[in-house]
Amino acid sequence: MADLAVKTPQHSRTHEIVKTESDIENARSSLKNIRTPKRIRRLYAMTEIRRMACRGAGHNEIMSRLGLPPRTYYRYLALAFERNGLLLLEQDKDAMIFELSVFKDRLLAA
Repeated sequence: MADLAVKTPQHSRTHEIVKTESDIENARSSLKNIRTPKRIRRLYAMTEIRRMACRGAGHNEIMSRLGLPPRTYYRYLALAFERNGLLLLEQDKDAMIFELSVFKDRLLAA
């Protein structure tokens, strides 16, 4: 008997575009199986918490989707708020320096 070889088309590995919410969930579940450093997992979780909170998701929904216990979730949430506050302060400092330089230029011109 002759062996029948089935040829499959060769696909080049390109970046696949995630289009649906189920694709995103599948990607998240596959990421959970990969061993990643703790810091990267924490940054990812904090980013997802911010993103989902901005979309209006509730605390319980975010915890269940990310698979975080309540204590960890609220700790990450507090860290996210703290980082956002620091970023806002930094932006306020830059804006204040700009406003002072404009004020100084106007005062010197007068």
